Amino acid sequence: MYYCVDNNLISQAIISIYSLRNNGYSGNVHVYSLHHLDDIYVDKLNLLGVETTILDKGIFSNYSLLVDEKISLTGYLRYYIPSIISDKYDFSLYLDSDTLIIDELALPPFGMHDYLIGGVPEFYNIKNLPLIKYFNNPLYLNSGVLLFNNSLWKRSNCFYNMFDWMSANKSLIVFHDQCGLNGFLYTYNCDVKVLPSNFNVYGWLYFSMLLKIHPFINPTIVHFNSFIGRPWNIVCLHPLQFKYRKIMMKLFNKYYFKFGSLSDLKGFILFLINYFRMLYVK
Repeated sequence: MYYCVDNNLISQAIISIYSLRNNGYSGNVHVYSLHHLDDIYVDKLNLLGVETTILDKGIFSNYSLLVDEKISLTGYLRYYIPSIISDKYDFSLYLDSDTLIIDELALPPFGMHDYLIGGVPEFYNIKNLPLIKYFNNPLYLNSGVLLFNNSLWKRSNCFYNMFDWMSANKSLIVFHDQCGLNGFLYTYNCDVKVLPSNFNVYGWLYFSMLLKIHPFINPTIVHFNSFIGRPWNIVCLHPLQFKYRKIMMKLFNKYYFKFGSLSDLKGFILFLINYFRMLYVK
């Protein structure tokens, strides 16, 4: 199991790892970064039994990747890791820093030997993406929680093929690495394993459960995203924000907040549009 972080999201990753350990996971956890991590964070990772590795960002030197306030170069690192750990681990689970494990993470035997990758599909707000229209393929994985077949990923040269595809198809990319991943999977006709939704209950999905649009499921991994705000945003509508902030206070002895998508008028109007759109679907 691994995370890819920089100093902007390392505190969130520590909270996620704490929730993972607190729910009984005693296996190996690795954190990878392209930057030096502050000692205060490394000390907390050590206490949680996490191995930290700093990699050279030169691995991306041949690619022109979209980097902005929504994603750093580190965000693309998740696709490099399976190739370099394939000799040690047959499979690996990647978790975004903005996740919270709220139940025991006991991965069932998904039968991944014949599949390149596993993930939970996005269900909302994707039908108008250029990528979906171009390929006419409704299966679009959320990239926040991904299960990799490491040896097959390395053997198929997926890291390089994926980033070659992204460099050549920028017009089809809206959601950064997530569109890049799905475009690569479509183009190369890769075998994808759809994982149970409880392994990545992202914002749209959680909210749709509250509105009774989607059948209720007991989440194992909650994935915070901008749709209803994240617990470290000034404005957050997620029901689990207080559970998250309680862990934040325990680990860091303070609350820290950043402006999020719901903190400005444009973001809040977009939320209302999407909210009524979901009610219309209902």
